[in-house]
Amino acid sequence: MPLAGIASLPEDFRTHTTAPTSNLAAMRTEQRVLFVNTRDRLEADVAVHVQLAHGLQQSGSYAAFSLTRTATSYLSRRIAGLPTLPLPSQQPQHSSRRVPPIRLAAALHTMIRYTLTHRIAILHATDRPREAFLAILAAHLTHRAAIIHVHSNIDASSSRISRWSIAHADAVIGVSHFLCRSIEQLSLPARNLTAVHNAVDTDRFHPRRSPEARYDWRSRLGIPPTVFLIGLIGRRIPYKGHADLLAAIAAAGPDLATIHIALVGAPNAAFPGYTQELQKQAQHFDIAQRVHFLDYQHDILPVYQALDLLAVPSWDEPFGLVIIEAMATKLPIVGYASGALPEIITSGRDGILVSRRDIAALRQAITRLLHDPVLA
Repeated sequence: MPLAGIASLPEDFRTHTTAPTSNLAAMRTEQRVLFVNTRDRLEADVAVHVQLAHGLQQSGSYAAFSLTRTATSYLSRRIAGLPTLPLPSQQPQHSSRRVPPIRLAAALHTMIRYTLTHRIAILHATDRPREAFLAILAAHLTHRAAIIHVHSNIDASSSRISRWSIAHADAVIGVSHFLCRSIEQLSLPARNLTAVHNAVDTDRFHPRRSPEARYDWRSRLGIPPTVFLIGLIGRRIPYKGHADLLAAIAAAGPDLATIHIALVGAPNAAFPGYTQELQKQAQHFDIAQRVHFLDYQHDILPVYQALDLLAVPSWDEPFGLVIIEAMATKLPIVGYASGALPEIITSGRDGILVSRRDIAALRQAITRLLHDPVLA
């Protein structure tokens, strides 16, 4: 682990603390929280933590949010009204380049000083390696409590730093029971492991549809307003099931011959070439003219308003924030009955779930909703 620079921290960072000697006691008696964020984009886990921070603040607690100096203006707007802690700029979370140890040490130094000055009791981070690592170290050096909020699937191939952080946190939150079971199966000594489902802001995500927003968003892609449009929203990584959805549409008969697909989400540096593979697949299936690749969308609500169906063919989805956002907008959903989806969706009532990787069943579910708007 890149620990260079930590030993040179001022001695008062280690000894000057008013926190209780028990880190868990701090969690129960104090409500001053620092959310550790080192990214610029409002990805699903960051969005959840922004929502939590605002909720804590509205309930009378102190909730601060760390923000890199290179953060986009959009993320800055979303955390408006929250105390912020600027951190030294970091490289993208999935960058193949390592963050220099001196930069990590500078971020840690900044977090420790803020924690002590503002009497922070809890450092709350995602399971992303850099954020979890910084939160655990800062909490340890200041005798505060650390919570690791796990949003990603954890298995033997997961980052060693993420697994180490989960094992050394004072409490661990998993966004689904499925995710908590996966942590338990690794025999990680996670203390106070709790499943807490994500929530959705129903003031922001609502069923009031705007025809203008629907037409405007579609017109930018050249999609007629009457065409049935399926969306898959998520990072462009294989387990999200993009290839399965393309195969389901391509193998269909004339019923699905006019359907368009919007693949919405940023490419992922951990899977270089994946977008090109999907584009080649669409060309092979002769559906390339009906498949639209879109990058990360700052405002996702117009996307939901423009879609007719959300597809979630993830192989083992740890939760799926887009699912409950789509449900709040009354958008029908099809997906695989794997991961956390059965915890969220009762098939036939809240959406249609089919067996994992069953492309024929996925195609049948899409066809069923296409022809039964009442069910949809």
